Amino acid sequence: MSKRKKRRHTSASNDQHARTADAHEQAEAPQTHARPESEGPAEAQPSASNANADATAESHQTAQQAVVPATEYEQVVRQRDAYLELAQRARADLENYRKRVSREREQDEVRAQALLLRELLAPLDDLDRAFEAAERERDFDVLVEGLRMVREDLWKALRAHGFERIGVEPGSKFDPAVHEAMAQTPHPQLASGAIVEEHAPGYRVGELVLRPSRVVVSSGPPKTEEPPAADQDDAEEQTGPETSPGA
Repeated sequence: MSKRKKRRHTSASNDQHARTADAHEQAEAPQTHARPESEGPAEAQPSASNANADATAESHQTAQQAVVPATEYEQVVRQRDAYLELAQRARADLENYRKRVSREREQDEVRAQALLLRELLAPLDDLDRAFEAAERERDFDVLVEGLRMVREDLWKALRAHGFERIGVEPGSKFDPAVHEAMAQTPHPQLASGAIVEEHAPGYRVGELVLRPSRVVVSSGPPKTEEPPAADQDDAEEQTGPETSPGA
């Protein structure tokens, strides 16, 4: 009996070992058949960890490439804002400069007018005194003398500011820069373009003409009228042809 039990135990263990070996062979069979289908040996295939590492590196590189343009864009935007601020500031400074220059020009004009008007106060006082004296004395000569004094004081004040009369001499050449022709008339002694007489005086301050002299210009000597040819023929017919003494 003990021998039979030993044989049964041995055969059962052998069967179990056989089944375990078959199971191992079946588990290894797919790997053995899959190797020839691959492009290379099993050792050349990348592992899952290497693939993950490559994917991570690729994502980092892509992120860096995306960050660089974003940084350049931000720099361009900052430069644009800085230039825009400078342009706006320059525009505001220019506008303030224009306003200041315009205000200073107006103040200069007011000061110049005030200076001239201040110097005209004395002739105005003299004019008032002349009228008062003429009314008190009832003398025309006193009024004329007072007006003459006012005129002298007035010209003195105006000359101090460069105000002067444009001189015009009869026979001088017409100058359109300082003269204005009011009429044109023939003159026996003046050539065409010469000034015959002054109609109204002109004035200027320095080189600035306030009013040109209004003058009459000569058109040249008057033309003599000759008798028409028909009148000469009629005169010859009335006198008749000339006859010689021997006829």
